Amino acid sequence: MEVISRDRSTEYQRGATEGAPDAQQVIDRWHLLKNLREAVERLLTRLHEGLVQLPAVSNRQLDTHPRQKRTRAEVAASSASRLRRLACVRASRRTFLARSQHYWHCQATAHQPANRAQVCASRNLSEQARVCRTKSRLDPYLPFLQQRWEQGCHSAKMLWQELLARGFPGGYMLVYRWVQTQREVSESRQADRFEARPVRRAGRQSLGAPRHLAWFLVSDPARLEEQKRQTLLFLRQHSEVNQAYELAQQLLTMVKERNAAPLESWLLLCSDSGISELENFARGLQKEVSALQAALTLKYSNGPVEGQITKLKRDLAFHVWAGSFALLRQRVLKAA
Repeated sequence: MEVISRDRSTEYQRGATEGAPDAQQVIDRWHLLKNLREAVERLLTRLHEGLVQLPAVSNRQLDTHPRQKRTRAEVAASSASRLRRLACVRASRRTFLARSQHYWHCQATAHQPANRAQVCASRNLSEQARVCRTKSRLDPYLPFLQQRWEQGCHSAKMLWQELLARGFPGGYMLVYRWVQTQREVSESRQADRFEARPVRRAGRQSLGAPRHLAWFLVSDPARLEEQKRQTLLFLRQHSEVNQAYELAQQLLTMVKERNAAPLESWLLLCSDSGISELENFARGLQKEVSALQAALTLKYSNGPVEGQITKLKRDLAFHVWAGSFALLRQRVLKAA
């Protein structure tokens, strides 16, 4: 039997279906749990303003992940790292100029790389590259999207349908990526706002960012520290959070025990939960039930592939730092 392990990207699913229609597709379990945590994080982002109004469950301080000031050692290490990065950039630039002057005998052509390097140095592009933003089909509709977002419409599908009614020629993914960007901006603003609050003020609890709190709902409660366990109890006072926690723990149990028997009933519970984030998550899983059942029963995963990708990224980073293809070639051949 041929088996294809993949994440939940629709492009990978389509490629696997067209390239090997008879193969058994398996969803990678790490990506499955990652998508579950992201759904829980979106739920906590939506409910964050209301969660701080919940009554305290104890006199203990909640785990809020406070922002700490950098020490002198950390500042010195950062400065040293910056100097090393600048030295590597200058060395790579000198190597590039030397090679260009060696291979190009035309004086006019040989001066172009040097001029380009001088322009980069004058604009201080050695530390951070300047990305030129291209035009998008979404640009004429950005004011409308921003207005609808501020009015509380955060559904990518609903926004896309409204844009289609206004003559939008683009696809759903353009709107989806815009919504994801807006959510990331909102989460970062909430993190900056809530992390600076005191532990208790006027009956309000201080909470960390939703991306931190989401880990409490998808972790094994027996392995949580006492402070994190108190934060979890505090969050579970909210009915939607408690329901999402129970559903998330059920999926984690199925993954750990490799038991796909409760999968069908679990998908129905998510679809009827009334929690939009979990409903969308379950709706996507229902489109690939066969691959999901295989993930809960078979041993295959993306682990070996992800390991090779990490190794390749490390080798490419070494090549950029060393600035020599010969060293990269020797490193790869020696590893082989």
